[in-house]
Amino acid sequence: MKPTFTQKQNECLWYLLNDKNTTEVLFGGGAGGGKSFILCAYAIAMCLKYDGIRGLIGRSKLDTLKKTTLNTFFDVCSQWNLLSGEHYTFNAQTNILKFYNGSEIILKDLFLYPSDRNFDSLGSLEITFACVDECNMVVEKGVQVLASRIRYKLDEYELTPKILMTCNPAKNWVYSNFYLPWKNNMLPAHRKFVQTLVDDNPFVSKHYKEQLNKLDIVSKQRLLFGDWEFDETKDSLIEFNAITHMFEYTEKSVGDMYISCDVARYGADKTVIMLWKDYHKDCCS
Repeated sequence: MKPTFTQKQNECLWYLLNDKNTTEVLFGGGAGGGKSFILCAYAIAMCLKYDGIRGLIGRSKLDTLKKTTLNTFFDVCSQWNLLSGEHYTFNAQTNILKFYNGSEIILKDLFLYPSDRNFDSLGSLEITFACVDECNMVVEKGVQVLASRIRYKLDEYELTPKILMTCNPAKNWVYSNFYLPWKNNMLPAHRKFVQTLVDDNPFVSKHYKEQLNKLDIVSKQRLLFGDWEFDETKDSLIEFNAITHMFEYTEKSVGDMYISCDVARYGADKTVIMLWKDYHKDCCS
């Protein structure tokens, strides 16, 4: 059966399979755009094309991955007439999917555990490609360490290290590293963002959009309309962009900078906040 993809999914696959300059692809930005499908399709296609390679599919929690992404994996296999036990096997103990040609996919928990803040559990991995479903739920360091493990058989097959990530709108490193630069036409050449929404997916159930329309206003803005600025309100104390750019001060004549705060809660006393530049008071409020 010949695979059928949406226009946005084809764009994503082109970056992954053809563009040598691209190493990081973010796909998503809304619900119902076919995120998990393209992630699984890419992983399967790589394993079928290249013998003996090793990929990884990760998510914040392994239990959630096995209940969601893995089921999509099985659906894609079914659509492509790939049979369990003949074309691939799944070991639920080791959490490894193995194909008939020796290629395999590791299912991995990418949660930031207090006992492994540096993600040393990924240190011994050697993989050919990586996929992270719902990467907005994974900390940036986890994704960075994972990307550094992509080295297995790249030279043998003349491959570029690639990591595919999917997400819904979120105000964290995904927003700062992908969405905002993409919006401002400043995305680095090695990164690509393909925004896809439910209307971009002709294969989704006609009832799915109706369900999204019933969500609360904030969830609807995020998941139906792909609004990344969903939490920006007029009563925000500090704009999110100001927070993300707080470490970009570039005035070379200034050394270390500090903020001190004397908090007052009761009585006639006042809260005083001071900005210090090299131990000299710059401003006070």
